[in-house]
Amino acid sequence: MTDTDLSKLLNQIPSAFNPANAAGLDVDIQLHLVGENGGDWVMGIHKQRCTIQEGTAPAPRVTIQTHSEDLKALFDGRMNITRAFMSGKLHLQGDMGFAMSLAKLFRKG
Repeated sequence: MTDTDLSKLLNQIPSAFNPANAAGLDVDIQLHLVGENGGDWVMGIHKQRCTIQEGTAPAPRVTIQTHSEDLKALFDGRMNITRAFMSGKLHLQGDMGFAMSLAKLFRKG
């Protein structure tokens, strides 16, 4: 995935956010992407809004580590979060229950 493709994908995440399913959430999620153009980004969900910014969160509720290509597959619905975790394509640290419920916060594709 090129840097442009990754930036485009990360910029699409907030527009796919479903605020109706995020009532009461006040969390930061650390994204640690490996592979080409990898890096660290923070997905913030606060006041029923989702933001993405480059960097690290001091105390994320969950940290998601995956390859940038696998993040794209997760986001567009080609890969299931549970299956990705079980196959080792996705590594989670922190609140596992919350991590497994993240998909309900976003519309597919």
